[in-house]
Formats: sequence, structure tokens, C-alpha cells
Amino acid sequence: MRHPHIMILMSNIQRFMENALSHLPKPRVLAPDLDAIIGCVCEHYGMMESDLAAKGRMRKPAELRAVRGWLATELNSTTLSEVANRFGRDIATLSGAVRRVRERAQEESEYREGLNKLENKALRTRAKKETGHDAGI
Repeated sequence: MRHPHIMILMSNIQRFMENALSHLPKPRVLAPDLDAIIGCVCEHYGMMESDLAAKGRMRKPAELRAVRGWLATELNSTTLSEVANRFGRDIATLSGAVRRVRERAQEESEYREGLNKLENKALRTRAKKETGHDAGI
């Protein structure tokens, strides 16, 4: 059986540690650059970058361009304007497509899970690039 004084001391130490640790800055995760995002989206969906850049409104490339824009803004990697300019797309069209990605993610849990996996993959890609090994984010 433990002494009450020891229990009180342990409780005080735990509170002290939790308080001290809560004041530490959160680790900074660097956002992947646009090239890394494009690579992740292409790899995840089994497409080439040239497929995403192709002119036209074919459903799959258009959806993946929207996902690419969503991911870039979600991770604060770049602006939608930069994404649109990179592939010669209209910013208003891309903005609407990204909004639809967000709406669909709110409505469909399976779609949201897929986006979360893609987001984690992009973050791991950046961490691996920075450290030389997979950070397991």
C-alpha cells in the first residue's frame, strides 16, 4: 500500500509535468511544396502530371485538379492562384471545384478518409524530404 504523502507528491509531480509540457511550442510540420503535392495526388490516383494538366473537363482529371487545389490550400502550401497558374486554369473554376471537394468530404466519410490519407501521405513526403526518413505522421 502506498503512503498518502507519496500519492499526493506523485499527483503534484504529474500536474507540474503536464503544465510544463503544455507550454512547449508544438512541433512544426513543414507543408509540402506544390511539386510534392502534385506527385502525391498523381501517385495516389495512378495518373501522370500531364493527365492533370491536359485541357478539357474530363471528370477524373478535373476532380483530381480540385483535390490537388484542396490539398495545397489545406496544408497551406500555396495559394489557389499559384495552383491555377501552374496548370493554366481559371482561379474561379478551381475555387468552385475545391469548395465542392470540401462539401463532399463533409457529407461522405469514405471520401473524407481518402482525403485524410492523401494529406498524411503528403506530409510524410515532406518530412521524408527534410529528414531523409519517414516520420510516420
